[in-house]
Parts: sequence; structure tokens; C-alpha cells
Amino acid sequence: MLFDLNDEELQTRLEALKHLLLGANVLLFVAAALVFVVPFQREPNESSAPTKRALLVTAHPDDERAVREQELRACAGHIGLATPHVHVLEEPELQDGMQNHWDTSRIAAIVLDYVDKHRIDAVFTFDGYGVSGHPNHIATHCGVKQALREQSEKCSAATTPNAGAEKVVRGWALESTNIVRKYIGILDAVPSLWLTRQTEDAQQDRQFVFVFRPWWNYNAMALHQSQFVWYRRLFVVFSRYTFVNTFRPLLEVDVTDRPLAHKKTQ
Repeated sequence: MLFDLNDEELQTRLEALKHLLLGANVLLFVAAALVFVVPFQREPNESSAPTKRALLVTAHPDDERAVREQELRACAGHIGLATPHVHVLEEPELQDGMQNHWDTSRIAAIVLDYVDKHRIDAVFTFDGYGVSGHPNHIATHCGVKQALREQSEKCSAATTPNAGAEKVVRGWALESTNIVRKYIGILDAVPSLWLTRQTEDAQQDRQFVFVFRPWWNYNAMALHQSQFVWYRRLFVVFSRYTFVNTFRPLLEVDVTDRPLAHKKTQ
């Protein structure tokens, strides 16, 4: 997400991300994964001022592409994203798969173009481990991080600040956890909140988001009918990401971050 806010206002609004940071223009860049989007979005039936929302999702162009895109748009509508602002990429270089290595420079170029075209205020994506260690998730993190670093350098190089000048885009990374915390569901709210409150160093800043609407979350994922197999059903029930998400500043997250005990157990 990008926000036209000062640091104090941004801190306050990040604490209430479930209300979608009213007035912000948001880019959520993920690799065909909506699990962590659910507790990130506003509560259902919540009234709010008109807000531009953009979700950019990468998907591989196979025989199921049309089905998956339709399911994605249905899920986006369920969680409160305006479907005209849901964009699905059909990039041959960005095909899904553990053996497919994505070009981070290509991802960065896509993000920069989208940020500029839609005047995005902040971007949310994966951290350097990508929740599960999936190479597509990690490449997504690296590409978005590269894009925001280039955008920040471009803003810093501007010699004549004015009212219409570009503002630095804020980036936030979804924090990966070890396998124990990952699968204790709502119970992870306790250590996540504790870690958030203990943070004093800006470079280790964490923002805590909690939403408890189990059936709403489950129904959102069930709209991905073609991929909602038994183990994904269990994931939605037991994963902490259904209820709790913590974010860190993207440019402060190292790509080598790996949750302890997580690396070999995925």
C-alpha cells in the first residue's frame, strides 16, 4: 500500500488495516495466493468512503487460467475488493511452479509501471521467505523490493520538490513464521501481538492485523473451488494467516530471512 500520510498517521492506520486505510490507494502484489488477503481486508458490510483498491496477481497461462481468474474475481468481490481493480497477469515468464525461476527485474518493471499509472501509495507483498519458501513468492518479494528501492532513489534524486512531485512509496512485507506458529491458528495472536508491542527499533517494526470471522474467511477461500482441495481446507482452518497477519517495512526485510525450523519442514 501507499499512503498520503505522515509517519504517525500511517502507524495509526496500519494498526487498523482491517478497515482498509480509508482514502489510501493500495497495491497488493502476490503470486496467486489470497490466504493472507482475507484478514487484511475490511470487515464485510462495513460502510466506508470510496477507495481505490488494486490487486495485481500473477498466474500461469494454462488451460485453467480462465477458471482461476473467475474464481479470483469472485473471491476479491467477497472480501471487498472492487473487481475492476483486480488485474491478472498473463506473463509467459511468470509461470507458476517450484522449478520456474522468475525474473525479478521483470517483476520490478511491472510494479513500477503499475505504481506510476495508478498513483499507488503503498505496496504489500511477501517477505524474503514468502510464507512457505516457494520460489515464486520469494521472487515476488525481490522484484517488489527492487521496484520500491528504484522508486525511492528516483524521488531522492529529484532536485526541485513541488506539490506535484512523486512521493516515496511505502512497502510492507507479510512476515513469515516458523512452522509451529504457522499452524496454531488464532493462538498465534498472542506471540504476534507481544512481538509487535516489544518492537522499538524502526528497522524491526511490526504491524499487527487481526480479524476473527472464521466462516467469512473460509467462504472466501471456498470460492477458489478448483483449488480448494482437502489440505487447503485444513490450512484455512489451522493457519495463523487466516486470523493474524504481521507486516514489516519491506525495505528493511532481508531476502535471506528464514523462519527457524521452517526451512526444512515445508
